[in-house]
Order: sequence, then C-alpha cells, then structure tokens
Amino acid sequence: MFEGFTNVPINENAAVRVVGYYSKLGGYIDNTPGTVTFQLGDNNPNTKYVASNEDFVEKNGNWNEQYGARVAGLLKIDDDWTVNSMLAYQTTDSRGNALFVPKDGDLNVHEWSKPYNRDKWVLGSLTIDGKLGIFDVTANGSYLARQTSTANDYTYYSLFYDSTPGYTNFPLADGTFLNPIQHYRQPSRSKQESLELRFATPQENRWRVQFGGFFENQPQDNKGEYYNPGLSKIVNVSTHVPRPIAEDTMYLTFAHIRNSDYAGFVEGSYEITDQITLTGGIRYYNYLRKQTGTNGIFRGAIRAGCTIPLAYANIDSCVTQNFRVTGSGETHKVNLQYQVTSDKMLYATYSTGYRPGGFNTNAAIKPYGADTLDNFEIGYKTTWAGVLRLNGAFYYEKWNGMQFAVTVPNNNGQRGTYNAGQATVKGAEADVTYLVTNELTLSGNVAYNDGKLSKDLCNLGTDLNILPTCTPGPTTVSPKGTRLPFQPKLKMSLTARYEKEVSDDWTGYVQAAFNHQSNSTNDIRGFAAAIFGNNPAYSTVDFSVGAKGQQVGVEFFMQNAFDKRGIISKSAFCPVEICPTTLLSLPIKPQFFGLKVSDRF
Repeated sequence: MFEGFTNVPINENAAVRVVGYYSKLGGYIDNTPGTVTFQLGDNNPNTKYVASNEDFVEKNGNWNEQYGARVAGLLKIDDDWTVNSMLAYQTTDSRGNALFVPKDGDLNVHEWSKPYNRDKWVLGSLTIDGKLGIFDVTANGSYLARQTSTANDYTYYSLFYDSTPGYTNFPLADGTFLNPIQHYRQPSRSKQESLELRFATPQENRWRVQFGGFFENQPQDNKGEYYNPGLSKIVNVSTHVPRPIAEDTMYLTFAHIRNSDYAGFVEGSYEITDQITLTGGIRYYNYLRKQTGTNGIFRGAIRAGCTIPLAYANIDSCVTQNFRVTGSGETHKVNLQYQVTSDKMLYATYSTGYRPGGFNTNAAIKPYGADTLDNFEIGYKTTWAGVLRLNGAFYYEKWNGMQFAVTVPNNNGQRGTYNAGQATVKGAEADVTYLVTNELTLSGNVAYNDGKLSKDLCNLGTDLNILPTCTPGPTTVSPKGTRLPFQPKLKMSLTARYEKEVSDDWTGYVQAAFNHQSNSTNDIRGFAAAIFGNNPAYSTVDFSVGAKGQQVGVEFFMQNAFDKRGIISKSAFCPVEICPTTLLSLPIKPQFFGLKVSDRF
C-alpha cells in the first residue's frame, strides 16, 4: 500500500489538497482441482461430459488491487460565502471469490472459471455555504459516473439443470458434446446526480429552524449474460430447446433502470431552558422506480415479437418487460436533550425511517412496498473526572413490512423481493474509554441486538407470492419469534494501548485488541436456516507495535493473530432447498500481518 497527500495554499482565500493511493491485497482462497460429471439430461451412460477445472486451479486467487486520487479545493469568497469542491477517481480490480466451500477443504473452492469484479468511478461534488438575510444557506450537488463488470462461476447451477432434458445436452457436428457449464458476466453503467438546498437560522438562537429540499436521479444500464461458449455452433441450434437468445447466451437480462427520489424537510429546535432542548422534524418523500428491458430465455423474446438470436448491437430493441412503481410518505422524529452538566448529557428520541419499494423482474411476483421503521431510543453521553468517557443507548425498533429477498424455486434462479410482515428489535449499546494512567488507555464497546419476527411469516403460494394468511404448518414458513438472519445478538471489543515517550523525538506504543461476536443465522425462513446451520460464535485478537517521530512513523501489525476461521454468512448456488450439498461460506479475513512506514516532508 502506498498513500500520499499534499496541501497547496494558493493565496489567503484558496487552497488545494491532493491525495493519491495504491494498494494490492493478496488472496487466501485456493481453487483446487476437481471434476464434475454431467449426464446431459438423459440416462444414456454413453452421453456424458466430465468437466475438469485444471485450467483454473490457482492458489490465493481472491486478490484485490485498487488505486485512485482525489483533489479537493476551498475558496473563501468573503466572510459569508465559501465554496468547497472535490473530484475523485478510483479503480478496483478484484479477482477470485472471497467465499469457500468447507467440504472442499479450509479456504478451498472448486471453480471452473475465474471470477472477477472490476469497478471504476468518477465523483465530483460542489458545496456552497453562505448567508441570505438571517439564514445560513447550504447548496450541495454531486455527480457520480460508474462502470462495473462482474463474472462468476455458474457450474453448480448448471448441474442443477442436468436432470432437465435438453438443458445440458448440446451435440456438436463431430459427434462430441459441448461443455455444458454455464458462465456468467454482467457489465453495468450507472450515474447518480443529486442536489440539496438547505436554509437554517443562526445556531445561537433559542429557536432554530432548518428546511430544504433534496433530489436524486440514478439512471443505470445492466446486462447479464448466462452463456456457454460455442452454444451457437451446436447441431440444430435453431430448433434446440433451449436455444440461444443471443449468440452463445442461454439466459439474458438487459435493463434500463431509472430511479428518482424527491424530498422536502423541516426541522425545528427550541431551548426550553439552558439545559433542555426539544427538537422535532418531518420529511416528505416521493420515489419513482422504472425499468424496461429483456429478462429470460428465448421463449420470452419470441412472445414479444423479437427475432432471435438477438444481435448485441441492438439488443435493447427487444423489450419483454416494462415496470413502473411509485411511492410517497413521510418520516419524522422528536428528540429531547438534557445537558445535565457540561460533560454529561441525556437524551430520548423517537424517529421513523423507510426504504423505497420496487418491482420484481418476474411479473408474476407482485411489486413490494416500502418498509418502515419506528425507533424508540434513550441514551447518555458522559465524561467523568476527565479520565472516563462512557456513552450508551437503549432502543426498541418496530420494523413494518420488512423487505427480504430470496432465490425462488421455479423462477429461473431469479431472486424475488417480498414484504415479510413485522419484526421487532430490542437492543443496547455502550462504549467506554478509561485513561488508567497518562500512558495506558483502555477502551471497549458492546452491542446487544435481539431481532425477531413479531408475527408469522407465510409461505409462498403456487403463484410465487406470499400467502395472504397462514396457520401453523406447511403454510407458515417461519413462526412468530424467529430470529432475524445475519445479526449476532452480541458484538463486543476491548482494546488496551500503552503509549510512552522514549526520547525527545520519538513516542513508542503497543496495542492489543480483543473482538468477539456470538452466533447468527443465515435465512429468515425456518427450513432454509436449518439447512444452512448457524454461523458459530468467534473471537479474534489483533496486535500492533510501533513508534512515531516528528516526521517518520513505523508500525508492525497483526490482525486475527491466531487465524480464527470466523464465518460471517453462508449462501448457496441456487435455492438452498434444491442445492443443499454445496454451501458457500464467507469467512473473516485470515491471519494478516504487515509493516507500515510513513514519512511527512
């Protein structure tokens, strides 16, 4: 990793800061040798295909390379008006996959391609602060242009289709068969344009008000190809079922997406006394989600009147889908703050939030609505005798119309997003910092979250939608009280740092950190969570030792020093009830150590 920056004063009213960086992080997932055997959708032992991954075997294949730069400028026009601007660029190239398959060995996978994710973006922003009469004014605009390209191995999903006649049986003119393993790639282009205008009365007033508006537009073009190299060359390609929808592509997605969000807001604060402040606010929002494009195999394109195979040059001319969803509403908050003393504060907050709704690419699955959150919280921020800082909060959350996404059987591997009813979260969090001596500091934080369904979650019906009502038994996929997935109930850390001057120019330090989290589940659906099994609790320890001078700094660090194999989550190549034998695990980073050197000049 290399990082550098410089600050350049232009004159008394203007300055520029330039930052550049480069990093390359080695991998830790090995693609080990393996074979899969396809029966090619029939019972004839003479028609089978054995695929080896020998051309893709690689050690430590999931490496990551990243570089970028940022230029920021400040211009002070006069005592009232300033302009801040920023332009940033970043490129990331990630190879391999951070997931592994435990049955293949520790940090091992069998893959028949080279997964990658390439991401580059340019971001520009401009902020103008000033005064108009009694109001402080802030205008903020930004523009983001982004390109990504992703590829993943699709072997095990191809095996799922091996029992379906024709879906893996691709004869060639020489009497052999085409490799039936599918590959996946998705290039994407997107933009994000936002603008916010905010007015605020002076902060020193007993009454304070701020109000404004917000707009964001996010156009995006995605193309996803599930393809077999050479598929267009098979025998009787024009009558084969399935046949290519475009060149070698078996399944195609192409989407023009246009997302827009609008909001207006107002917030007011009143100092009831010198110690007690009441704040309230409301935000009205409106969102629009639109998508046109193609999604599916050749049959959908034919039904839409398109001529197949589609040519990539005008692939967006074939439209099999046209979706539009709108929504609006409001969120609000009330906060009461009590400044007991200059270094102790208590507060109570009631607030709401939302997440926009949308549509599913399978028109048979109903659009999903916005989910909302009601949050009730009390907390404290305190300092004691100048050596102990203690902050904390207790909260209760009601999650209404909770959105969840699941890979739906009989839906061509597509995910469906649903409103899954109600859930509650009871939690508490705290952080503490204690200056034991001038050299020794102890700090820690802890969070407890108990998230559960507050009503039964109904199963999917034959129309791929959630049943409107359910009773205990097959129609209930998860009963009231089921844990919310991916959320450990307990997370905590403790850090000890000893820092001491070793000379007039140098300060040395040593630090140790302990991290722990309890177990978590992997799916909100009871049967799927049972197949995945829990992610066990794990603990890690980090160490660092170093010294800082007036210009030079040196540090040796070791993260996850004892190489614990904590698992963050698990997933499957297809619906877990169909592909339960090859589950993927996402591990925490294994033991990682290095040396950092810095120099300021």
